[in-house]
Amino acid sequence: MQSAVSQVCDDGCNSPLKTSYCFINSFARCWLISGKVFESIFSNYCIMKNRMNQLYVLVIAGLLTLPGCIQKNYYDANPNNNGNNYHSNDSTTTTYIFDDEFNGTDRYGWSFTDAADSTYASISGGTYQFVDYSKTNYPNSVVMTNASTSGTLTIQTRIQSNNMMGLVFGTSSSDNGYAFYVDSNGYYSLYKEGFGSVASTTIIPSTQDTMYATKKGWNTLEVDQANGTWTGYINGTQVFSMAARTLGGSGFGFKVAPATVGYADYLYVKSY
Repeated sequence: MQSAVSQVCDDGCNSPLKTSYCFINSFARCWLISGKVFESIFSNYCIMKNRMNQLYVLVIAGLLTLPGCIQKNYYDANPNNNGNNYHSNDSTTTTYIFDDEFNGTDRYGWSFTDAADSTYASISGGTYQFVDYSKTNYPNSVVMTNASTSGTLTIQTRIQSNNMMGLVFGTSSSDNGYAFYVDSNGYYSLYKEGFGSVASTTIIPSTQDTMYATKKGWNTLEVDQANGTWTGYINGTQVFSMAARTLGGSGFGFKVAPATVGYADYLYVKSY
């Protein structure tokens, strides 16, 4: 039996013109037949590739279901002001976000001077500087927000000082709220701040950071309120967890110990 290619030219192809025609015609037919073969091979390859892609997707989906760890991984160790410091300002009708990067003008009235107490604060060079040269007072600097303090809440800042500085949360005109402190020696603490004649109350005494979460220089402090629990983090590492307490207001800011020069890189508050 003749092959498809050999059947292209039957008898009558003896002249040079016809021979050339038959050669060209044979080449064309051969190309078409070979193309069919390659088409079949390519089709089988595509089927195998699609099946491999489906298997790859299933493997990736399985990896994504593996449990995470308690260490948060979104903290930026760079103390410079980088836009919104990873925070997306995706406020919705049920989400409130306050995010001050201390870039440019003082939009919320952070700056002040108290000559009698040797205390002052100002925004400069992309940071908030809070200084207390007194020997006894613990001044605070807060701004009032519209955050809801009864539901899920996140408060975060990045600070550094030569002594001790804290993240203050839950203040009002009649309540100094709570303060989460970290000092330059790697100790942290949590206090219910006093007001008027009412003294401050220790919740977590000065505690050495045995997990080495604190760093020399800048440290990121965060307090999360969720499901009736407060969880405190330093640079993404959990350092305490306790039953949440009622917050007296939606003021947030900073507090410094006497003889402290402190700096804040940003203040971020999210409630929903």
